[in-house]
Amino acid sequence: MTEPNKPAGDPTPSAPGIADLGEAIALCKSTADMIAEAKEKGMALCQEDRNFVEGVKGRLDAFELELNATAKQREAAAPAEVGTKAQRAQRKDALYKFAKEFGSLQGAQEILMRHGPEQAGAHLTEAHKAAMEEMRTKTALISDDAAGGFLAPPEFTTEVVQNIREWSGVRSLIQIDGISRNSKTINKKTGRTSAVWNGEAKASTRTALTWAQINIQAHMLTAEEAMSVESLMDPLVNLETELAADVAESFMIAEAQAILYGTGNEQPEGILTNAEVLANFNITGDADQITGDGIVRTVFGLKQPYVDNATILLNRATLREVRLLKDLQGRYLWDANLALGTLARPQILGLNYNESPEMTAPDAAGLYTANAIALIVADFRRLYRGVERMAMSVVRDPYTLASEGQVRFVFRRRFGGRVLLPEAARVLKVSAS
Repeated sequence: MTEPNKPAGDPTPSAPGIADLGEAIALCKSTADMIAEAKEKGMALCQEDRNFVEGVKGRLDAFELELNATAKQREAAAPAEVGTKAQRAQRKDALYKFAKEFGSLQGAQEILMRHGPEQAGAHLTEAHKAAMEEMRTKTALISDDAAGGFLAPPEFTTEVVQNIREWSGVRSLIQIDGISRNSKTINKKTGRTSAVWNGEAKASTRTALTWAQINIQAHMLTAEEAMSVESLMDPLVNLETELAADVAESFMIAEAQAILYGTGNEQPEGILTNAEVLANFNITGDADQITGDGIVRTVFGLKQPYVDNATILLNRATLREVRLLKDLQGRYLWDANLALGTLARPQILGLNYNESPEMTAPDAAGLYTANAIALIVADFRRLYRGVERMAMSVVRDPYTLASEGQVRFVFRRRFGGRVLLPEAARVLKVSAS
């Protein structure tokens, strides 16, 4: 270690004796200051420093002998001037206090180095433990705020870590129209004309072309949050921006869920709640597992005009089960189109697929509940139509919760959707028959 300032003379055990009590006190004080400086800087004492202290102790021991001899002489000559034994003991304790403390601490350090932290406890005396505890309580610790932790603050970043929330890309598969009113009406042909062969001079056959209208209502989707005024006034992170992004994500999740499973009552109609869509199904042929035969039948059960733009929608866990299908020789049936090159998007039976966490998933063993819908094959743009009245809007209300010191945020968005052409979809039902 860098040597602290030592008193002049650098005493050794053979150094000259101490002339008087004043010199002893000065030597004691300067040596104690040297040790305190070393402790404050957190430095270990080198061998030279230890020899120095041993020299001080030797000189003090010699001075003690002289002091005791002088005291006895004075006590015999004039007892009243010498003082009581208690006073002499007090002076002696003051002179050797630093040496005793140093000896205890130094001894404890040597024991720790010799025996290691696991075995040192059995060799430490009470004096050793007391000296080490005093040193510990006087040390600045960043793990204790009051002992110095406030002086080593952690670095703060504006990054916000959050868990991932999954939602499907089904919204990107459908057609969504913007509207300026609260609903949109679409005309639909329910009956079609037909051509018939007709003989000469015979009356032609009349066919009926019929129409219907489908009304798509835009429903209100809302979210409400409150934040304290203080957090908004003195933020290190832009909380309003974080809140808006989180709410927008929540709206996307709610819309994807409604597109598939909406009831149609104050929310969009869902594809898998439409009775006509559910009627267009194929079965797996197995009571609780997906099968290659079922997938093939479902894909080829879709009408040809819809196949060119069709997509398979399924849960990621279902995709896992499709990937695990094997032939009788144990070879995987689906090679993910590896022959097409690494840049080719994997397909199933020549169709693109889209993963959707909202779709039914099998358990870890690949088993489904009875009659579960494992996947949908559809031309989604012709199957379903969505409408949106407006983008997400926010109302910042500082008054309603003002007495509680909070600002209220209300987010709104209007979105609706309905099934237009149920025949543009086929579903695969997990069922033995």
